Amino acid sequence: MARLTLEQYYNFIDPKSVTIIGVSEKTGPGMFHPLQNMLKDGCQARIYPVNIQGRDILGQKVYKSVLNLPEVPDLAFITVARNAVLGAVKECLQKGIKSLIVLSQGFDDADEEGKALQREISQAIAGTGTRLLGPNTLGLINALDNFHVSFVDSDVPPKASGVICQSGVFLVGSADLTAGMGVGIDIGNASDIDFADVLSCFGQDPRIKIIDIHMEGIRGGGDFLEIAAQVSREKPILVLKTGKSETGSKAAISHSGSLTGEDHVFEAAFRKAGIMRMADLEEFQDLNKAFLTYKGLKGKRVGIITISGGAGIAAIDALSQYGLEVARLSRETLERMQEFFPPWFQVTNPVDMWPAGVKKELKEIYVRLLQILLDDPQVDAVICIYGANKMSGFDPMAVITEGVISEAKRRTDKPVLPWVIGINQYGISRELEQSGVAIGLPNPERIARVLARLYQYHHEIKDRSEEKPLVFQDVQRQLVAGIIDNARKNSVKILGSEVLEILQAYGINVISTRLAGNKEEAFLLAGEIGYPVVMKISSPQVVHKTDSGGVRLNIKNETELSLAYDEMLAAIKANVPEARIDGVFLQKYQPAHLEVIIGSKRDEEFGPVIVFGQGGIHAEVHKDVTFRLAPLTAKEAREMIGELKSSKMFYGWRGMPAANTDALAESIGRVAQLVVDFPEITELDINPLAVGADAVVALDARAVIK
Repeated sequence: MARLTLEQYYNFIDPKSVTIIGVSEKTGPGMFHPLQNMLKDGCQARIYPVNIQGRDILGQKVYKSVLNLPEVPDLAFITVARNAVLGAVKECLQKGIKSLIVLSQGFDDADEEGKALQREISQAIAGTGTRLLGPNTLGLINALDNFHVSFVDSDVPPKASGVICQSGVFLVGSADLTAGMGVGIDIGNASDIDFADVLSCFGQDPRIKIIDIHMEGIRGGGDFLEIAAQVSREKPILVLKTGKSETGSKAAISHSGSLTGEDHVFEAAFRKAGIMRMADLEEFQDLNKAFLTYKGLKGKRVGIITISGGAGIAAIDALSQYGLEVARLSRETLERMQEFFPPWFQVTNPVDMWPAGVKKELKEIYVRLLQILLDDPQVDAVICIYGANKMSGFDPMAVITEGVISEAKRRTDKPVLPWVIGINQYGISRELEQSGVAIGLPNPERIARVLARLYQYHHEIKDRSEEKPLVFQDVQRQLVAGIIDNARKNSVKILGSEVLEILQAYGINVISTRLAGNKEEAFLLAGEIGYPVVMKISSPQVVHKTDSGGVRLNIKNETELSLAYDEMLAAIKANVPEARIDGVFLQKYQPAHLEVIIGSKRDEEFGPVIVFGQGGIHAEVHKDVTFRLAPLTAKEAREMIGELKSSKMFYGWRGMPAANTDALAESIGRVAQLVVDFPEITELDINPLAVGADAVVALDARAVIK
């Protein structure tokens, strides 16, 4: 589907003429009247109300039909009942209107009849060049051009931000939720115009400096990620993804399937595209203010100037929590500051200015020390801590704000973030925000989070390298295709031992596995392999072998093998009575100090999601896992290893030998290439993958195919 063009975008957000179809004759306070709202806001577009009665409303000439309008409007806003929407859309098409907003509800968001109606509307506009926003949308607000088409009245402070949402509250509540807004578009059911369309246009609109997204779900995830990956290099994209519960994730057969909840998929997708996911609405607001205020952050070194030693320590803790550093001040800075302090006080960072200011002009000393701190080349940002304690609003300490603003204007290359303590902090925060050069936040944790996000965007997202995905040339695609085709011909959905052949064909080291059809064959093969051995059940009905009693480890001789064989078959018959037993697999027992899982589950919107984490029987207990979208770059594969909570174990933890992380990262990359090359593989598990100092070996695996 063609993307929304800039010309079409401007027809929606700043039309020269607009028709409101289905405008109500009931006006006045509380009537949710779009025409009334547009007139009140001083809309400059030519407005053509349409109502079947044809009687004037609010002094405006009303037309009985779109077909009677004196011109072809740039935009039509449709507010009729759902059963009348299709007719209204067809009349707009007949008139030649190319931009439609359907406010009406009761389509994909409702019953089967509504879903059918939405399909008919989509079919009606297909191939006409007409674009449709909605249905089930609040409309849009363009505070930059004073154009507002919605049934809800709104007073939005204009900011250089764009909002894309699936709930109109993020438009009308933008003054609080995103600290203002430039252009906001509620895509509603996204039957035509979707996230990718609006994101692409916001990326090209020079007035939009930051993009906010409220997302519940998405269609066309691949297109969205492709556009987001481009736009995020130019403008920060902040997303608040609601619906984090995993209860909506589909039932899955494999470990990887059960670990890959829907929310984890979105997390991986956002990371892939350079989108910054917000933890909550508070962070959403803080980051909007920060990105519209500060130019960037050169490094992680933070200076602190404070009226309280205890508050300074709290700031240090917050910086540590978010991976930032307390700046080591230069000798020159320390010497310049020391002149303001009594001889008994040793200046350090945080700069506790109270001993210097207690007998002198407080504001003057505070601002002078801040000036010296900002001029230190080893300081990248400064946290200013001071008080505003009096309810009256007048506080001798609060006058520091004037000097802080002055210094922030002088050094716009270094973020200055005040933490103002006291009951009057919110009034001072408003004063800071209005200055356009600093924002005040009520605790050090929020300040540290803002700084960490500024650093993340400017150093890890905006300037990220264009690394190409891993592609291995030594793979045997034809062999894998043959195995999958054979399974499909025989209506086999779950692959067991065949998966080890598939992995080997893609260059992943696998353990030699042999099938014994009975106990006598098991004795023979175990002798050839050499004790100790591992024995596993072979049955298409037994998916989780360990859970069903289908695995025996470290079998040292024939006596143990005989006993283990009988116990295993008895356990399978008891636990999975419907299982067809084809025999047992035998492998050489190879204990490893680490066992991991590498897997994949194909998502309908984003494609294969790679899972890596702690494996063996602990995979679903500890859930120490991380996720990425395939294909992977070499950097992404390595990042996955380091992101586990247990990652220290790979690097020689407590006397254990360091694991071969090069081979492990390569195996992760090869799995990613496999599931990209073969979309028929909907789920894949390598569990466990034994990780040693020299090599990694797949000990067991299974896959689900279409």
